[in-house]
Amino acid sequence: MALDLELVEEVLSVAVEQGGFGSDSGRRGNATEGNFGGDNAEQGNHGNRDGEEQERTPMNYVPQARNVDDLFSEDQRAANDYADVVEHDDDVVIENFDGPVVRMQKWEEVELEPQLLTNIKERSKYGRPRKIQGATIPFILDKFDIKAQAETGSGKTAAFVVPIIDCCMRAKSGKGEELFESEMATPYAIIIGPTRELVMQVFEQAEKFAAGTGVSVAKAYGQYNIGRNHHEIRAGCDILVATPGRLKHFIKGGEIRVNKLKFLVLDEADRLLDDSFSLDIMEIVNVTGFPDKNNRQTLLFSATFPNQVMHAADQLLRPKAVFITNHRNNPNKRIKQDFVVSGGQGKLDKLTEILTAEAEKVGGSDKMRRTLVFVNTKRMSDMAALYLSQHDIPATSINGDRGQHLREQALAEFRSHKVAVLCATDVCARGIDVKELDHVINMEVPSDAITYVHRIGRCGRIAQGYSTTFIEGHEPVLNEIAAMMRESSEEIPEVLKSALDQNGGGAAAPAFGQSFAAPSNFANNVPSSGEAAAPSATEDW
Repeated sequence: MALDLELVEEVLSVAVEQGGFGSDSGRRGNATEGNFGGDNAEQGNHGNRDGEEQERTPMNYVPQARNVDDLFSEDQRAANDYADVVEHDDDVVIENFDGPVVRMQKWEEVELEPQLLTNIKERSKYGRPRKIQGATIPFILDKFDIKAQAETGSGKTAAFVVPIIDCCMRAKSGKGEELFESEMATPYAIIIGPTRELVMQVFEQAEKFAAGTGVSVAKAYGQYNIGRNHHEIRAGCDILVATPGRLKHFIKGGEIRVNKLKFLVLDEADRLLDDSFSLDIMEIVNVTGFPDKNNRQTLLFSATFPNQVMHAADQLLRPKAVFITNHRNNPNKRIKQDFVVSGGQGKLDKLTEILTAEAEKVGGSDKMRRTLVFVNTKRMSDMAALYLSQHDIPATSINGDRGQHLREQALAEFRSHKVAVLCATDVCARGIDVKELDHVINMEVPSDAITYVHRIGRCGRIAQGYSTTFIEGHEPVLNEIAAMMRESSEEIPEVLKSALDQNGGGAAAPAFGQSFAAPSNFANNVPSSGEAAAPSATEDW
């Protein structure tokens, strides 16, 4: 779909120059930090534009993780939902293993180290293991390589973090088969994730479970000041969580030593093994001194494992690797999927209509359920946030063009309820876990069904979730989405049925609306000046 780029650039350049996209109630905000407006917009979030300096991440930027006590408190508030969620998890089967299978029903069954067990049960209030955790943790503790697939929100992070911490604790105390003594910049385990936001989240969860255990956790990713990043790693990195690019840079430059590495984990493994990242991953594992697959334990986790990445995955694993799977590349069954016909400029109006109606129903935008809105381009994520904010719905955006400090600030404000709506590209599609995120809207349909699964999987993680997808007619991916719903024995909504029937179940050009353009009155109250960044049609990682 073509954008009206001239109008969009005019609006966005002026908005950032004025420090945000505030509504009348939100004021346009300070020029150096903050949101796109609404009630919290006094400190606007898209920055001013003095040579675009405010958009760039400061050279000395150091990301700030959430406090471990806050993470435990967040878990405790969700304890009631967590207590019953395992009953609704997908069943998993175990393949490429012929021996007796142990499925952990209670945390105590695998004799985890006492402090780790306290962090899980008493401080996080995880009463019993999720199904993927109960199946994978015994195999990991028994030193098997693992390829694990389970639905979004099923507890996969704890499924690999918990046993790694336990093994590290035992190795450091002399209880394991091999003694591990921490050395500067020498990790025991490396966990790789495809996005900076996911790396930060996994880092926080690992720090939470490792609290008081003596196991150190560090992170590494782009736009984190390199000197400060290396200082963090030197201070302790028994477990290192990193993106591929920064990790490759540090390993090849000798800043990280891998001679003691025991675990390699790929989180969102199918994404890391596709064309975008596979060369980086291969470069990392083939660096001189990196333990080969027979001298390390490799764990691959994802909600989806399409056939095209299975061969690449198997190249990283030992022949006796265990495959633990729900055999579904389908959406989480806790998510109620809905579809709305909306095309052309009507998409922004429909989005605003839906969210405004909800705000009115609950007594104000500050009482709305948190909603994550997905679009297909960086520019559109900014535009949607601007448009919502001008209509009194506090919103901000996150995409690959925004400085990392602003990306992390936007996610933090969304998590803390300072804004009701986050407009995102697929930088937020995988792994991101926001407690009490109930609603995902695909304002623009993704190009493939796997991305659809991951996008809507940001909700429905431990409670009922809702997704709404705007369709213009019959985008080819709708066939795949409908097939997944049939496979899961879900009723296909009438709107989706009609779109499929209208086009005979085959791919066709959009039947509704024309190319995308901003509403004609969109910029009426915004003076024209400033210079916008060049538009970008695709999301970088």
